[in-house]
Amino acid sequence: MPGYKIKTKAFAFRSRKGFTLTEMIVVLVIIVILIALLVPTLTGYIDKAKDKSVMAEGQRVLTAARTVLAEHYGKEQDVSISKFRINDPLKDTELAKEIASLAEMRTGSLAELEIEKNRIESLIFQSGEKAAFYYAPGHAPEGENEGWTIKNGEYIW
Repeated sequence: MPGYKIKTKAFAFRSRKGFTLTEMIVVLVIIVILIALLVPTLTGYIDKAKDKSVMAEGQRVLTAARTVLAEHYGKEQDVSISKFRINDPLKDTELAKEIASLAEMRTGSLAELEIEKNRIESLIFQSGEKAAFYYAPGHAPEGENEGWTIKNGEYIW
C-alpha cells in the first residue's frame, strides 16, 4: 500500500494546472490599482514635456527673429512692425518667411511679433493648443510677467 499513496499524491499534483479564479482576480485588481496610480503621474509628465517643447520652439523663433533683425540692422535698415505674423499663409512677407525658415517652424505652428526699432518687444508662439508668450523687459502688458510664460488655448488666430 505505500506505493498507492505515492501515486495518489503524484496524480493530485498533475491534475492542478494553472491558477484559481480567486488568484486571477487578485492579480487583476493589483494591476488596475497600479495603473490608476500611474496614469495621472504620466499625464502630468506629458503636459510638462509639451510646455517645454512649446517654449523651446518659441525660443528658437525668438533667436531666429533676432538674427534676421541683426542682419537688417547691419544693413542700416530700421524695422518696426506691430502685430507681425509668421507662418500665416495669408499674410506671409519676405521677412516672415526668412524667420520661419531660419527657425525651422513646423506646419501648423504660428507666431506673432511686435518689433520696435529692430528690438523684439513681444512674441507669441502657438503650437497646437499651447502658446508661449515672451515679453521683453518693460514691455509686458498689465497683469503679465516679463520673460516666458506658457498658457493653454487658442490665442493668435
